[in-house]
Amino acid sequence: MVRKAGAELPITLRELSPDFDKWPERWMGTTEDRDYGNKLLPYIEEFLDILIKGHRSRKMLKIHIDNAWLLGGSIIRHVSMYEEYKTTPLKKLVESVESGGILPDGYGHMTERDQSAFESACELFENYLKETMPKKKNHTG
Repeated sequence: MVRKAGAELPITLRELSPDFDKWPERWMGTTEDRDYGNKLLPYIEEFLDILIKGHRSRKMLKIHIDNAWLLGGSIIRHVSMYEEYKTTPLKKLVESVESGGILPDGYGHMTERDQSAFESACELFENYLKETMPKKKNHTG
């Protein structure tokens, strides 16, 4: 492969977050949590892949990945706490990124910059889901 000087090779999600596939295990408190997280992960991956293809800076991508991690963990915590395992992961994800949705543990102790970045990531995710929902609508049941 020939590259122009200064051109970067495409970045992949696994390069930016080598532990991505382990997120459900890291979020889990119970086996049900891990199983639910495994069903949630493809939606997060699809969203992050779109951001990566959007040619965002590596720094901004890392911030969005970190916030996706927080969002996923918050969803799993909420599903586990309220035993909402029958709610489809896509439906729970949509509910969680909508305005006024789910907030991560420690949100009140985050800096304003971190809060803003989390809210921005959720807003991007919400917009992405709205654009793709017609294709996915039968999965939210």
